Amino acid sequence: MVSYIKTGEVKASLQTLVKQKIRDCSQGKELSQDVVELIKHNFLAKFVHYDYYKKVLEVGVNMSSPDSIYPNITVHTIPEKEVLNWLEDSYKSRKCDLEFYGRILSGSTSSKDSDVVFM
Repeated sequence: MVSYIKTGEVKASLQTLVKQKIRDCSQGKELSQDVVELIKHNFLAKFVHYDYYKKVLEVGVNMSSPDSIYPNITVHTIPEKEVLNWLEDSYKSRKCDLEFYGRILSGSTSSKDSDVVFM
């Protein structure tokens, strides 16, 4: 399936999607796989978890050097109200990043399932 997306609409569409998914989490639902993949992609994160009781997003990023034996995972805790601003600063504009964002918006993160064309 081919999706046609204007480059300028990608960021706004992602913000709307994330806002809706975070609202769903605050109502007791799990964080959607789309948002997990988006956060992992933007921050090169190893894990993403939404803590329903604390109303925070926990993101684990590997901060270890390439020659270290054990991973040094730093956990960033972001309050629910700050997630959108935090993510907004992480969006990238390279072609491969835009294609990844387009696949999230089309509902598929696998490059085999769909093609994304930017106009």
